[in-house]
Amino acid sequence: MVFNNLIKDIKNGQYLPIYFLQGEEPFFMDQISNLIQETVLDEAEKDFNQTIFYGPDTSIDEILNVSKRYPMMAPFQVVIVKEAQHLNRTIEQLVQYLENIVSTTILVFCFKNKKLDKRKALGKALNKKGFLIDCSPIKDYHLNDWVINLAKEKKIQIQPKASIMLTEFIGNDLSGISAAVSKLEVLVGENRLISQDLVHKNIGFSKDYNVFRIAKCSC
Repeated sequence: MVFNNLIKDIKNGQYLPIYFLQGEEPFFMDQISNLIQETVLDEAEKDFNQTIFYGPDTSIDEILNVSKRYPMMAPFQVVIVKEAQHLNRTIEQLVQYLENIVSTTILVFCFKNKKLDKRKALGKALNKKGFLIDCSPIKDYHLNDWVINLAKEKKIQIQPKASIMLTEFIGNDLSGISAAVSKLEVLVGENRLISQDLVHKNIGFSKDYNVFRIAKCSC
């Protein structure tokens, strides 16, 4: 999965110069941008080399001017643009930066709930260079596998029926599921296993959870 490969590369210190994160799944977008924000620079380096913009309060010109700077006593500078979808009308100007990318800048755009037109210059260029990253929701039929892999990353196991119950409780809310698994991780004990009973006792019923679904999970 592209998302897992990106996370692995970032943790290993292998960065892209631009991460243009777009789409309808904020969980993936936040995971990548937060990991970059938290790990690329140490606390002392962040003072002069990390800038966070918010789309409604900035301009593409201001973002590009900062992105063209060089880091001070650090290997990189990090520039993160949150709520970048608010720059939709001027975002095409980023094409100019692609013609002369600063290799010591890690530039991250969080373009939530929108996607660039890949037929236009910017979308085409970002896609060609591998900088355009689609953050799309997981299909319902892949959700249980995602939960099992999430638990595995935390070095715990989850029973298949427990995974089904968890997704029935929470739905296709990856942030909610991740928070629930983190909560259950504290409760698993030495066996490192999330059971159906543990989910039932500690996560609770959603408004849409009914007797039929309980029977389905218990069969």
